[in-house]
Amino acid sequence: MLIKEVKKTIEKYGMLTEGDKVLVAVSGGPDSVALLYLLNDFRSEIALSLVIAHLNHGLRGEESLKEADFVKELADKLDLPIELSSIDLPALKRSWRLNVQEAARRARYRFFEEAARSWAAQRIAIGHNADDQAETVLMRVLRGAGTKGLGGVPPVRGKYIRPLIEIPRHRILRFLEKNGLPFVSDSSNLKTSYLRNKIRLKLLPELEREYNPGVQKNLLRIARILREEEGILESATDEAWRLTCRSQLGDQVTFDLSSFLNQPLSLQFRLLRRAIEAVSGTLWGIDFDHIEALIKLTGSKSPNKLIHLPRGVMAERSYRELIVRKGTLPKKMSFQYALKVPGITRLKETNQELRTRILMDRKQVSFAKDENRANFDYHRLEPPLLVRNFRAGDCFQPLGMEGMKKIKDYFIDKKLPRRMRDRIPLLISNNKIIWVVGFRIDHRVRIDEGTVKVLEVEVSPIQ
Repeated sequence: MLIKEVKKTIEKYGMLTEGDKVLVAVSGGPDSVALLYLLNDFRSEIALSLVIAHLNHGLRGEESLKEADFVKELADKLDLPIELSSIDLPALKRSWRLNVQEAARRARYRFFEEAARSWAAQRIAIGHNADDQAETVLMRVLRGAGTKGLGGVPPVRGKYIRPLIEIPRHRILRFLEKNGLPFVSDSSNLKTSYLRNKIRLKLLPELEREYNPGVQKNLLRIARILREEEGILESATDEAWRLTCRSQLGDQVTFDLSSFLNQPLSLQFRLLRRAIEAVSGTLWGIDFDHIEALIKLTGSKSPNKLIHLPRGVMAERSYRELIVRKGTLPKKMSFQYALKVPGITRLKETNQELRTRILMDRKQVSFAKDENRANFDYHRLEPPLLVRNFRAGDCFQPLGMEGMKKIKDYFIDKKLPRRMRDRIPLLISNNKIIWVVGFRIDHRVRIDEGTVKVLEVEVSPIQ
C-alpha cells in the first residue's frame, strides 16, 4: 500500500516526530492532494496537527480562483484549518527582476515561511514526487549544474519535508483514482514553453523510449549518491570556510587570499558559491562562467581588480584579500576641515574625530607606539593647519627617510585597497602633508632633543 511506503520514507529520513504541527502545501493538484490525504490518514498515530496552506499566484484568472475554492472545500471536508493568500506575481516579478517561474517559487516559499510562523508549525510538507526529482536532475544537467545541484531536491531541508519524494507519479494517480479522490489540473503544466514541462512531456519520454527505459531510475540513483557525497563535501567546505574566511559582516564576505588559494580547486568553487549566497541570499543567475571568472580573479597578477556579477554582487581582489559583497561601490569622497588647536575636529565622512592639545614640555610626550597618536614639533608647523583626504600628486617625507614619496605609492606599499584611499585623513601644515593619519608622520616635523613645544594629535571614532 502507498501509505506504508510513504511512512517508510518519513521514517528513513526522520521527517516527523510525535506532536509535530505540519503546514501542508496544497495547490489542489494530484501530488499535494494525495500528500494531504496520506498525512491525514495516519496523523492520529503520532499526534500530528495539520494546517493547509494555499497561495493563489493569480496568473490564470478564473482557473486560479477555482483552485483556491477547491482547496477551501477540501479543508472544510477534512475539518482542517487553512491559510489562504494571494499575490500580484507580475508586480513581484518586476520588483525582484526574476522570470515568472523563479518569482513564483520565491513567493511560495516566502508565504510558507510566514504561514509556518503564524501557525507555529515545525514542519512544512511539500508534494514533490520521484518524477519531479528525475526531472529536476535532468534539468540541472542541461543547465550545467555541479554535484550539489545534481543531487536534486533533498527529502529534508530544514523544516521542509517531502514525503512523496520516492513515489512515482503514476502510483500517486492510481491512489487517487482507487480512492475516488478528486483534484484539479493546472493547465500551465501542459505548456512546453517552460523547460521543466518540456523535459516532462518530451525529453524524458524520448529518452525512455529510444535510449533507456530505466533512465528515470538511473537519474534518481545519481541524485541519491551525490546527496550522500554532498554531506562529506559540505563538512570539508565548513572547515575550508573556517580557515579562509577573515570576516562575514552583513552583505560582505572577506577571504584571506593566501589561505583561499591553498584550498583545492573544488573547495574554492564551493567557497565562492557559499559567499555569493551569503551576501545576496540566492545563487539565482550565477553559473559556472561566473565562478570561473572569480577563480581567475584570485590568481590575477593585478593587486587590485574588481568584477561585477549578477544581482548586484561584486568581487574584488585587494592585495591579500578577496572580498565578495553586494551593493554599489562607495562613492568618491572629498573633505577638508580646519584643524582646531586645541580642540576637537570631527570628520563626518569617515566617522572620526581628531583631538589636539599643546604640550609645553617635551617630557610630557608619550613615546609608546600608538598608530592613532602623533606628536609634532610645534615650532616647525606653519598655518593653516588642515585635515583633508588624498589628492592626486600628494607626497610627503616619511619619518626616517631622506627623500619624498608619493602618497599613492605609500598606499600601494601598505597594500591599502583603492576604495579606502580617499578615506584616510591627511594632516596638512601650509600645504605640506605632516601625517598620513593612522600611519606615519613627516620627517620634517618630527620632535627631537631641541623640541620645546609639542602638538599632540589623536584620532578616534566619533563617540
